[in-house]
Amino acid sequence: MIHNGELKNFVNTLTFYTPITEELKLISKMNINDDYTDISGDVKFESTLKGVERLHLAMTHTGAPHNFHNKITIRPPFNDEMELSTSGTFKGREALDIIVDFTSKIPNIENVGFSTSNKVINGMKGESLTEIKLDNLRKITIDFDGKFQLDTDNAELGCKFDMITPFEKVKTINAEYSASMKTKRNLDEAVSTGRKAVLFSHNGQKYFDTQGTFEIIDGKSFIYDFNMEEPKPIEFNYNVQIGEPYSVNVFANWDKMDVNSNIKIESKFENMNDFKIKATHPTRTVSLEGAFKGELEKTAKLTVNWDEDKNQVAGIETKWQDQRPGLDMIEGSVRVITPLRSVEASGSVNKVLATQSIDGTVLWDADSDRTKKVTVNTEMTPDSNGYSGKVQLFLPVLGKELTFRRQLTENEGNVLHEARTEFSYSSDPSKTIVFTSKLEDISEAGSSNHSYTFGVAQAFTKVDTSITTHLGTSDDKDSVGMVIKYQTAELQKKNLLLMAEIDKLNKKLILLTVGPKKAIGVVGQIKGDNPVTVNIRGLHALEDIVEADIVIDSNKKAMELQMKYDRANPNNLLHVAAKYPSKTNFEAQIYRTGDKPQITDSVIKVNLRTSRILHSKLTWRPNLFKELMQFGVDTIEHYGKSANTEFIATANDMEKEVSSKFDAISAELDTEVTPYINSMTKSLRVVQKELRKVKDRMDEMYKANDMYVKDVTDGIRQKTSVMMEMYRKTVTEIKDAVNDLRKKLEEFKDLKTYPFDAKYKDFVDNVASGMLSFKQEMVDFLKTEMNTVTQKMRSTVESLRKDVKTLTDRITKEVAGVLDNVLEKAEIKELMSYVDDILKNLPDSANLPEIDWQYYINKINKAIKYKLSQVDLSKAYNEVVETTKNAVMNQLEPIMQDEKVKELKELADQLQKKITWAYKQWNIERTIKGYLIELYNEFQTYIKEDIANLKFLHWDKNRIIAFDPENGNVEFEIYLPTPADTLESLPKFNFHKYVGRFDRVVKKIDKLDLPKMFDFSFWDFYYKYKPSMNSRDWVPPFDTFALVAGDQHFITFDQRQIDFGGKCSYILAKDMVDNQFTVIMNYDGRRRPGMKSLLVLAEGKSVEIAPDYSVKLDNRPTELPIKHHKLSVIRDGNLIQVNTGHGLVISGNLANQHIAFVLSGWYFGKVGGMLGSYDNEQYDDMIDRDGQVTKDVNVMAQTWEVGNRCRNPASIISEVKIEEGKKGFRKCSNLFVDSDSTLRPCFRVVEPDYFMKVCMAEMQSSKGDGCNAVSAYVKLCRQNNVMLWEPKTCITCHAPNKEMYEGGESIKLSPSSDDYNVQKSADVVMVVEQVRCNSNPAKHLGDLVDKLEQAFAKNDIKDNRYGLIGFGGTPRSAFGRKSASSTHTFEGSIFSESNNFAKGKETLKFSYHFTDPMEAIMTAADMPFRTGVSKTIVLLHCGECSASENVNYNYLKNVLLNRGITLHIIRDEDIRLQGNSSPKDVIMGFDSTKKYMMKPMKDTTSNDIQKPEDSCVSLSMKTNGAVFHSEGLTSPKIRNRKWFLNTVSKRISKTAVPDDCQVCQCVADHTGMAKSVCRTCYTSVSDYLPNWWSTWKHPTKIQNQFDKDFKDYFGDDTWKSVLSN
Repeated sequence: MIHNGELKNFVNTLTFYTPITEELKLISKMNINDDYTDISGDVKFESTLKGVERLHLAMTHTGAPHNFHNKITIRPPFNDEMELSTSGTFKGREALDIIVDFTSKIPNIENVGFSTSNKVINGMKGESLTEIKLDNLRKITIDFDGKFQLDTDNAELGCKFDMITPFEKVKTINAEYSASMKTKRNLDEAVSTGRKAVLFSHNGQKYFDTQGTFEIIDGKSFIYDFNMEEPKPIEFNYNVQIGEPYSVNVFANWDKMDVNSNIKIESKFENMNDFKIKATHPTRTVSLEGAFKGELEKTAKLTVNWDEDKNQVAGIETKWQDQRPGLDMIEGSVRVITPLRSVEASGSVNKVLATQSIDGTVLWDADSDRTKKVTVNTEMTPDSNGYSGKVQLFLPVLGKELTFRRQLTENEGNVLHEARTEFSYSSDPSKTIVFTSKLEDISEAGSSNHSYTFGVAQAFTKVDTSITTHLGTSDDKDSVGMVIKYQTAELQKKNLLLMAEIDKLNKKLILLTVGPKKAIGVVGQIKGDNPVTVNIRGLHALEDIVEADIVIDSNKKAMELQMKYDRANPNNLLHVAAKYPSKTNFEAQIYRTGDKPQITDSVIKVNLRTSRILHSKLTWRPNLFKELMQFGVDTIEHYGKSANTEFIATANDMEKEVSSKFDAISAELDTEVTPYINSMTKSLRVVQKELRKVKDRMDEMYKANDMYVKDVTDGIRQKTSVMMEMYRKTVTEIKDAVNDLRKKLEEFKDLKTYPFDAKYKDFVDNVASGMLSFKQEMVDFLKTEMNTVTQKMRSTVESLRKDVKTLTDRITKEVAGVLDNVLEKAEIKELMSYVDDILKNLPDSANLPEIDWQYYINKINKAIKYKLSQVDLSKAYNEVVETTKNAVMNQLEPIMQDEKVKELKELADQLQKKITWAYKQWNIERTIKGYLIELYNEFQTYIKEDIANLKFLHWDKNRIIAFDPENGNVEFEIYLPTPADTLESLPKFNFHKYVGRFDRVVKKIDKLDLPKMFDFSFWDFYYKYKPSMNSRDWVPPFDTFALVAGDQHFITFDQRQIDFGGKCSYILAKDMVDNQFTVIMNYDGRRRPGMKSLLVLAEGKSVEIAPDYSVKLDNRPTELPIKHHKLSVIRDGNLIQVNTGHGLVISGNLANQHIAFVLSGWYFGKVGGMLGSYDNEQYDDMIDRDGQVTKDVNVMAQTWEVGNRCRNPASIISEVKIEEGKKGFRKCSNLFVDSDSTLRPCFRVVEPDYFMKVCMAEMQSSKGDGCNAVSAYVKLCRQNNVMLWEPKTCITCHAPNKEMYEGGESIKLSPSSDDYNVQKSADVVMVVEQVRCNSNPAKHLGDLVDKLEQAFAKNDIKDNRYGLIGFGGTPRSAFGRKSASSTHTFEGSIFSESNNFAKGKETLKFSYHFTDPMEAIMTAADMPFRTGVSKTIVLLHCGECSASENVNYNYLKNVLLNRGITLHIIRDEDIRLQGNSSPKDVIMGFDSTKKYMMKPMKDTTSNDIQKPEDSCVSLSMKTNGAVFHSEGLTSPKIRNRKWFLNTVSKRISKTAVPDDCQVCQCVADHTGMAKSVCRTCYTSVSDYLPNWWSTWKHPTKIQNQFDKDFKDYFGDDTWKSVLSN
């Protein structure tokens, strides 16, 4: 390397020598003058390498930094010379020029360059020209001009962009934006005007071209114009004038090319009392106008005109005159305007002396005819004992006058109340209707008697009817009665007497009803002192229907009841006798005597064999209860029918007479008043129709936005906000443009000194001063208020903190004193003396057996530790005392007022002077807990040592000798806890002393807000000790139960609660030993867990159940029921029940999202899955497939995942927080926490806390209402023998108008109802006996349904549904009932349309087994029929129908009649004539009046038919049904079969018309499915008898019904009141 020269002038030579390239040389030169205005440099590279022998780079620079020229020349070995030259000129911010040129021999870039020239003129205007040279002929030119000006009253912003290129597709691009605002200030006002324009074009084509201007005059006027030429010609104008008047005008043209595409809206407001809004469209003008004026006389007018050209106007106008000076008078009027007429109503109130009058007038054509009116005048004059009044109704157009007069007198002599009302509608006085009422005190010395009479009379129609009631009492007798007197058409006087009398002197009671034909009553009397005889007689038409004597002999210690019970055999007597043969024996028996030898029905014997052994024996005839029930039903039915018939006959006579009179009055009124009513009705209907049209038209215009009424209305509502928003938007755009320009020019130093901020702030402040001042006022006001509130809160909190701290210190000291001295207090010693007294009063207490007190100690231990665990004082002290002050004070107040506590407090105060405690902030919890636990341990020791010696029960010495309820024999011995010498009296035990003390303790406890453990209900006791009626619960192994609720809440077979929800498929339960069944839940894989289906594998089949009740068998859609070997699947209301046949029964209530599993006890320890292992241990329920116990539910679920192919087998459920304020907390708390919850009876049997969580999870979902959680809880309670029903709010039914009504609610359907009309539709249920004789007829049921649809259509009965029930076919159902009936489904539904009926029919299977049609009919009657439709049952069966052991005939008859269900029968049984003779021609059917034959006959009546003595036939006849021979369905002749189908369908259709008047109630069936039970508006009394009265049922059914009736009658409150008494 060689270096020659100085720092600014030098030559450097660098030489390399290599074996390959020989020599490489690099030579560099540099020359720099002193002021750096002339710089040159040169670099040369020389080598012997081929292709790079030389390389030359030269560089020169001349000029200063603000005016320079640079040149770089490169001479490569492989190309000619390349040259890059740059030059620039910079004159401050006024000018900037830069030129760059590049020349070479390289193709396509031989001559390229770039130049730009920028100028700023006066700091407000800028020009920029840029050229990009592509070659010698082509270049791109960009020209940009900008202008910016801003001062106090003027602002202008504009820019223009033009680009020219040599490219065909982008020849030119032009963009232009300009905005300006100017303000002119005069003495009175400031006028601001502005303009804004935007233009964009490409290759000469305009794509966007808009212009807008605005003008603001001193904040009182705002005008805005907007025009768009491209892409669509649009025009918009907005003009607002603020002041008096206030106006808003808007014009919008959204297509200038279309004459109809514009609208003009004008609005004007004066003093906010008068306004007018008008919308003009080329096709119509719509306006809204209103005015409000007045002080003493107030007027208001509001009109709307939806077509001014046609004067289509409607509106309302009111006037009101307050009390005039010097006059006691008020008057006013209302006028309703319609396009055709106006209706006006006016009235006044006037008072002259004591008489007050009210006048009113209604004109229904006020514009055209003022005589078309109704005038009403009322007057009322009070006096000292009453008042007199008059009401007159006058119609000038008809010349009619109606008058009501009323005279009232009160407290005048013996008359307490007397009133007379006259209604006159004619000039004939005999046509006046008179109503009278009178209340008298007719008491005499020593008695109190009152009578009340109400009467109606009219001389013209000979109506004279009155009702007199009487109530009297004296020392000897009490009586009450009612007499109804009426006059017949023959002017005969008739009476009906109802009376009751109590003869205290003779100890006699009389209840009597005397009608025109018969008398019915009850007489009872008590005779003698000892023995005492009670005689009871029931009278019916002066005949003793019931006569009973009860004799009680206290000397002999005996009682006997003797009663006649058999009306057909009056000598037959029923005896009930009870006596004490000796002091240690008691006997009671029920027996019958009479025409036949004595029959003993029941005997009870109790014998005190020793002082401790009580022997009892109970025997009865097994059929006793059934015979008694049947006897009661027959007796009530006989005499009830007779009494009902007599009552109905009397009522009909009265109704006939009264109706005839009132019909006469009605006819007279109709003749006199109907023309007037019709005229008024017609006129008012026209007015109503016009008003409805106006309203409907306006609603339609608004909804459809016709004439843009909706847009106009919404626009007017937001006129002010829109105006201000546009204003703010304009100002914001200008501000943004200024900021953008500032950023672009910020590089120039001088620009920073320009006061943009101040100028712009002044500009905005001047324009928006009104808005800012208002905003500031609001902010100041809110700050002031917030400061005041904050200060008050601070002082209050500080005061509260000090109070709580003081209170805490005092409580700490007092508690310390109490804890130190409690064991020495008299109360503790008194408690111990109580225990000593108990021990002394218990005979032979030392010999009493031991009782497991450790169980109760554990419960106490658990409860106390539970409460201690709730003490949480780990938060900051200030937060604790502030949030708990109220709770502490409320709890301590009643305690601190107790005298004993006051004494303890005084003791603590004395000790306080001697003892001081060092307070530590975080030791509160530990100190209190320590003392409480120490106290608890002391009491626990006391309980173990002293109370554990008490022994009350000797279960080991009790024994059952015989227990045979089916044959009526029960015998057992009980070991008495205390010795007894006689049965005549109980052993002496001093209960009263301890009951009183316990009562005092309870009263003190009641004053405290004790925890939930003290919340006691009668049902806690009832369900704890009530034995199960299911014999399977008596002997192990016991069945177990599991539940899945809401697709994510699991209760295992061992009752552990697990929450899990995934996206995959998981095994719920599986037989791990014999593989007899597997149950899998398939999730749908969505973001929230939801069940896709439930899969059951058993008996070599797969049954898949979807949430919509659709079912697949071996992956193919199928209908229910399913029967395959031991596997069966049925539909029962809301349930789908699956019996695997191997000890697992599944009940899925898919509507309420829960699935129940009942597992046989023989599977103890043999199952696995998400529902646990069933070994009575909860700790190992979360066990994986390998038998390992885990605490992670995701780990467990992953092992039970099916196929192990799931990407994410973990749980995806969200955490549920149970906090007040959370959605649904109040409703869930009402259900699962509150003591008055309808679910409360089960709280101590099934813990509700978990279901509170289930409810909250449901409520926090999108559509949850908590009812699914309730349904799951009810299911679990019933499984534990607690009979609950869902709350009424969770039972909803559909009304005919598609509305919903709740459980227990009743609705009425009738033609006169405005809300609910009868739906002319039919529900038909086909009931098929699945025996061989019906296999062929059942094939044609589809044809019968098709014919029924045709017959229904002719009677205008539409939208019909069909159901199918099969019964028989198997000797015993899979669910334990003999000949159980099964519901057949149609695509998962219980009912279907006619075209889907064949799908359900395909599942019918036929065999030869015993059947029970009565139960099947009852099942059909309980189907969920729609509200108000007609209900029909068609029974297809073989042979005769006998009585059922499960369903009583009378009960089923009442159900069918009262619910309006018609029963038709098609059966395989010949129809014969009387005398059992065969007819010449085959009779195909008959009903109560007609017989049906293929060949025409003269006599078509059914009088000669020998009607079978058959239960089903009898039901069919009583329900107006028909009986047909099934031979007609299978006839080989098509013509005969067609005749039969037409005849049957027409006959069924004839009685399928719904009743015009129905009362429907929403109820739930045994599965929780809601359904409407509809009855005709008039039902018989027998329908209201309880179901169990006339039905002999299985003991389980009796128990369930008893539970329900007992709970309905005997609620918690009633039970508490009984206990307290």
